[in-house]
Amino acid sequence: MQDRKYQAQLDHFMRFYRKYDYEIPAKYTEEELSAVQDKDVAAYLNLMAFGVENPGHLDRPTLVRSNTLAYLKKAISYYIPRKMMQWDDLKGGGNPTKSRIVNEVIKAVKKFEVRGEGKPSQAVRELQYEEMQQLLTLTKQGTVRAVRNLKICSLLTLQWQLIARIDDVSHLRFSDIKPNLMHKFAVKCQMRWSKNISEERESPEQLLVPAMDPLFCPILHLALYVEAYDIEKPNELNGSQFLYGEEEDTHTLARKHISQVTRLAQFRLLKNGKVGTHSVRKGAATYVSRCGLGKETVTNRGRWRIQRTVVDRYISPELPGPDASAACTLTGPLGACRYLRGTNSELLTQEFLGERIVPRCLKLFGPQAVEALALPLIWAAYSLPESCEMPSKLRNRIANSLQEAGRKDSSCPVVKVHVVPIIHGDQVSFSDRGTVAAPSISNSAEPGVLAQNTQLLNEFEDVKSTLTSELKLLRSEVKTLKTTIGRLASQPAIVARAPVPTDRPMLQQASLSKVKDLYTLWKEYQFGLHGLKPAKDFTPQERGRQKSKFSRRKNFWDLVNTLLKKGYSSNAAIDLIKATYGVNLPVTSVLAKVAESKRKGFPKELA
Repeated sequence: MQDRKYQAQLDHFMRFYRKYDYEIPAKYTEEELSAVQDKDVAAYLNLMAFGVENPGHLDRPTLVRSNTLAYLKKAISYYIPRKMMQWDDLKGGGNPTKSRIVNEVIKAVKKFEVRGEGKPSQAVRELQYEEMQQLLTLTKQGTVRAVRNLKICSLLTLQWQLIARIDDVSHLRFSDIKPNLMHKFAVKCQMRWSKNISEERESPEQLLVPAMDPLFCPILHLALYVEAYDIEKPNELNGSQFLYGEEEDTHTLARKHISQVTRLAQFRLLKNGKVGTHSVRKGAATYVSRCGLGKETVTNRGRWRIQRTVVDRYISPELPGPDASAACTLTGPLGACRYLRGTNSELLTQEFLGERIVPRCLKLFGPQAVEALALPLIWAAYSLPESCEMPSKLRNRIANSLQEAGRKDSSCPVVKVHVVPIIHGDQVSFSDRGTVAAPSISNSAEPGVLAQNTQLLNEFEDVKSTLTSELKLLRSEVKTLKTTIGRLASQPAIVARAPVPTDRPMLQQASLSKVKDLYTLWKEYQFGLHGLKPAKDFTPQERGRQKSKFSRRKNFWDLVNTLLKKGYSSNAAIDLIKATYGVNLPVTSVLAKVAESKRKGFPKELA
């Protein structure tokens, strides 16, 4: 096998399949893999979950979870030669992992898990918004390795803002951060690396906006991290193409840091359950949903893979309105903002900001992103307390640069303005809601009041998402109704005829007609066709005169009668037979399959 993606899982299964009679590694022929049966895979999954191949009513799946079984099923299926084919229970061919009994094993394990009788879940839970606040606050308060903490804060706020996996953020390159030409106070980020991304259309440019709450501001933390590392550890930025250093080191750093902070006595857990790096992604998705945004917006922001159709190739993956709503919501209850030049700030030119305030950002992200990154940094140097996370060297460099340029005023030359997104057709703009005084990290205005504007703007999208779901359901029901009406219209009607007076009883001819569908065949048994005698009333002599044709049809009539005794209607019974043997098969082929099943045993659905 050339591709060894799931080789370890396949080796373990094949050891079970061969009764542990071979050495690892081994090569498997196509004939051997094609010979694997559905019962072999089901027995293997039972062994992994229950510890026995054929579990009894007292056995419980305490060894692995249903998600692990689904992964093993996927790994085995990856190497099956005919992996795209459904398993044929009658002929025993196709992909054995796509069989009924394999799926029933996983379904049974899930039921035990719901009842609390399976293996306890090892998955991490979502991080609550208040817990994310604590995580960032305690990270900033750490005095040991203060510069490293700037990297962690930038990493976590960007992961929260993009609803990303920690691996996704770890693989960000400097070139993935881009200026926003339409809204210069913001930047764009393109997530190119993710397990859910397999083509360019699944990697759109996404908006990053400044936050009123500096604790959740991804742009401020990004500028702080880059410029502080340029002063303290310039070699680390020069030696890697990735934004946060080598991806494996970044993942390990974040995982260990979250584990350490959440075990601190100051950290107050709001829910029971494990917390890890993936808790940030779950927490961000949950927070946006609870704020009223629709599931489709959350899916697009988090870049989850969805089932697409041909029309999706003609629709741009970049959705400015929904993306801006999600970006502003993720900044927290205080909302988004923009940084503007204040009074007497003529010296804050593009050239000055790039060369004196954010020289490393100028080199890494280009001149068009300078304003978005430099103004938050100046605001933080003047407005945030001395005990804040900004290194003293960086704060002094900013203050000295402004003094050398001729600024004598000690007030902050940058103001912060609260903004909300306004959707105009297919584009989005940001409306100012007034200048807001600089809050300290521990002080904030009433979140509910400042969040009302954003909440109202999200209500339209919530209603739209609800109506879209209802419309899909209505279309599905109409389609089902049309199918039912069409099927009923195609069936011959039974017309009650008035009795014809006669001196002697009418004799009906006992003969079988040519039929084109199973519904007509059942009518022939019950009522007769074209004035002929119903087949159920044939005498032994009448059956014998057309023995071959009658015996073939009798197998079908007996099967329908069996299903009628189980509570099915005649139409429902015939539908089940067609679904089992083939919807589009002719009558003769269905009769042949029914006769074969009578000899070998009917499928479980019909037994």
